[in-house]
Formats: sequence, structure tokens, C-alpha cells
Amino acid sequence: CGNAVSPLYTWQDGRGDLLLSEEQSYAEHLSALTGYSLATGLGMVTHYYNLRNKLVPPQASSLCTIADYLVMKLTGRPSPLLNPTNAASLGCFDIQSGAFDGKVLVRADLEMALLPQVSNELTAAAPLRKDLFGKTLPVFPAIGDNQASFLGSVKDVTRSLLVNIGTGSQISRFSTDFLEIPGLETRPFPQQGCLLVGAPLCGGKSYALLESFFRQVMGHFTGEEPISLYELMSQIEPESLNSVDLLQVDTRFQGTREKQAIRGSIGNISLDNFTPGNMITGFLEGIALELFQFYRLFPEPLRSDSDMLIGSGNGIRFNRLQRDILERVFNRKLNIPKHEEEAACGAALAAAVGFGALPDVMTAGVIVHGRSRHSL
Repeated sequence: CGNAVSPLYTWQDGRGDLLLSEEQSYAEHLSALTGYSLATGLGMVTHYYNLRNKLVPPQASSLCTIADYLVMKLTGRPSPLLNPTNAASLGCFDIQSGAFDGKVLVRADLEMALLPQVSNELTAAAPLRKDLFGKTLPVFPAIGDNQASFLGSVKDVTRSLLVNIGTGSQISRFSTDFLEIPGLETRPFPQQGCLLVGAPLCGGKSYALLESFFRQVMGHFTGEEPISLYELMSQIEPESLNSVDLLQVDTRFQGTREKQAIRGSIGNISLDNFTPGNMITGFLEGIALELFQFYRLFPEPLRSDSDMLIGSGNGIRFNRLQRDILERVFNRKLNIPKHEEEAACGAALAAAVGFGALPDVMTAGVIVHGRSRHSL
């Protein structure tokens, strides 16, 4: 009847890392069965764990993301309708065919009947019965947050490089052609093409780790732990940006998708540079360098054709030092979108294309960043 029969399992759910056998976790076992690289937190991994442990509610008829469930609630749909950008985030999705990979799912005894309907068309899922003014409005399927942020941030889809730092971090580049590159994720893009994405497991959480450490130190020695130190941390001037003196921080505190056993580190410590200011600078440098390592994996034509480096997310927008470091690491000017809610803007642009107010997603960015009569 279109009502949830389970709690929400988020991407931070860790049950996929629990051991299925002495040698393999659930995520590793499902990856081996399907041939897809699947990490804990992906919807299909969580579903596989629940299925093996008899935790799937007997009345369940489908699975979907929380955004797709919201569309169901807005429109009264009894079943979900997913855009490929959201469907792919669940895992075991064939981007080229635009459908879940039924052959590999059968190997894992995952029922195809529970998989949601997928459509690449930016057409309305159903009308919203009535808004506050009594009008009937169309509601469009949700698109992936990474794709929405990219669409809402860049001016030119085909020539822009986007770095995003928030809770996590990502570096994204559009490709007209479908490419598979070791170390990068290939994600579908609305209507056409794909995004090549480098996504560290920590990213902005590395800076949150440092902030939490500072708060705990203050609480331990003063008896009162402050609520937040981000504003004070952003005001500290770096004592040195000289590579000889700079602390070398490896921000892979949760490992990588390929090697989860890797851990972060702080190196190049001397008697002179082990200070709060240099710790802050070192962590921000480490976040930028990890993104730059992913950038180096992009094919050379995609690197050389990237005319604009664009930064989104609160970790960039509200941290001047992080912006300065990114410009130095990437050796190019960093541009910041004027509007703050980049993903919300991108979702609105996709809906505007589906509604017919804009011709296609490839030109939508010009509407946002240039002067236009269009109003979103």
C-alpha cells in the first residue's frame, strides 16, 4: 500500500562489514558472488545481510531509497519509481543497460521481485494532489545527491571539475562516454553520459575528527567541553605552508574502498611544527591531496579539458584555508557557486527539464550561473 514496513537503513549502516564466514564479510561475499565492488552501507549489501538473517519483513513488496519513499508519500504512489542515478546507489546496477543486473542477483538469491521500477526519463512520477494554493503539481523522481550537486554547481557540464567537501568528500568529472577506471566510481548522469567520481571514505569527517579531538582536550583539562570549535579553528592562521615544515597527514582514517585495513597517520613531526595551527593546516592539506590523487586517475583528455575547478559543500564554502590549499594543490583558481544549496538547485533543474521549462540538463547550468529570465 506504499507504506514503509522497515526502519530506514542509511549508508552508514555497518552490518555489511560483519563476518559471514571466518574469511569474508557480507559485503565481500556479495562482491565475490556478483562481480560488483560493493561496500557496507550500500542498499543491496544491507538487503543481502537482512535476507540471510531473516530480517526482511514478510509483507515487504519492494525496496527503495528514502528520497524515492518521499516521492511515494507526496504522490500517493503504492510503489517506487527510481531514476537510474538513485538506483545505481543501491548496488548491482548495470549503468549501460540502465537496469539492475538480474543475472548476478540470481546468483546471490536476491529476489528480482523486490527491486523497484527504474526509468531514465525525466517524467513526472505522479502529480501531487494539491499544493497550499489548491494547484496540482507534478512530482519528479529523485536524482542522486552527487549528480544533483554537480548539476547545481557547474556552469558547463562537459568541461568542469567539481570538488565537494562536506561530511564526506568527492571529486567528479562528467564523461560523455561510459568509462570504467580502477580506483574511480562510474555513476549514471541524468539523461545521458556518466560521472567519474573519486570518493574518499573520510573526507570532511577527517576535519570533524580533529575538531572533536580539540574539544575533548579542552573538556579534559578545563572540565567544560565546548559545543563547537569550527569557527575558532577557521580563524587560526597557519604557521607555515612550507612543505619542509608542514605536517604530513594521511586522512585515510577509515581506509579505502579497496583496502579497508589502511589507516591514517600524521608524519614529519618536529619539535617546532607540532602545533594546533599546523595540525589544522595538515589535516586540510591531507583532505585536498587525497582528492588530488583521485584526480590523477582521470584520463588525460578529461583533465586537460577541465576549464573550471568548482568547489561546493560547507567544508569549502566556509573555510578560507581549505579553499587556498585546494587552489595550491590543483594549481588553478577555485570557483564557488553563488547559491549555497547546490544539490537542491540541481534537483530543481532536473525537474525543470522534466517539466519542459529547460531543454536538457547539459545546458541547465548556464541558466543558473548566467543571467536569465528563468526563475527556479
